[in-house]
Amino acid sequence: MGRAKLHRQVKIKQEKEEYPCKKCDRVFKKPGHLKLHMRGHRNKKILTCNVCDKTFAQSYHVVIHMRQHTGEKPFQCNVCDKAFTDKSNYLNHRRVHTGEKPYKCDLCSKAYSESGPLRIHRRVHTGERPFPCESCEKTFASQARLHVHCRVHTGEKPYRCEFCEKCFAQNGTLRAHRRIHLGEKPYKCEFCDRPFTEGGALNRHKMMHFGKKPFKCKLCKRIYIKKESYDLHMKTHKKVGKSKKIPISNKKNKKLK
Repeated sequence: MGRAKLHRQVKIKQEKEEYPCKKCDRVFKKPGHLKLHMRGHRNKKILTCNVCDKTFAQSYHVVIHMRQHTGEKPFQCNVCDKAFTDKSNYLNHRRVHTGEKPYKCDLCSKAYSESGPLRIHRRVHTGERPFPCESCEKTFASQARLHVHCRVHTGEKPYRCEFCEKCFAQNGTLRAHRRIHLGEKPYKCEFCDRPFTEGGALNRHKMMHFGKKPFKCKLCKRIYIKKESYDLHMKTHKKVGKSKKIPISNKKNKKLK
């Protein structure tokens, strides 16, 4: 075997190998990069941002972070003009235009343009939820979902509507809400062409075509596709009913009767 061919095989093998961090969702192609990343988890952050005092384990991360303060985005897409602070995000973005999804799940047919989402998706099959909430007993498959969930406890709603100033905990909820103001209904029923602002509303509507009746709450008119979700919802009404105590004066009147 020639040296050039051997070198190509070694290179292909190295590109296929991935080194995931066990403490977060980051994935690295080289073990050395993972080792440097782990320094951050071990609190050996020695480099400090002189603007916001955030600390880092590697000088390259400081350079990328500083672009958040300066607004510098040197990596620009030549298709849609979208710009990025680092090269890796830029390369991942290019797959949006090419449609390339090289990371495929070996348990189902789903494919992804990045390795990180695939790693999170695999936890659907394994049931792994390594990110627990410190305020309640809920666990999550990704750190991002845990971060969004924590806003339930903190009350944080960082996404504000520019039309009515209503605030939301999730960016996706804000996007769906904005369609009310813009009149956008991108989700269309393939059976009757009726449009909807949200995918969930379309799914509930399609159940009507299939002859399935969604589960509707008689107390607050909320509709559920799954009986499990409906049963969980009904328990909230029972809790509210138990929490309402009869005033002492009313109790006395009942005894007199």
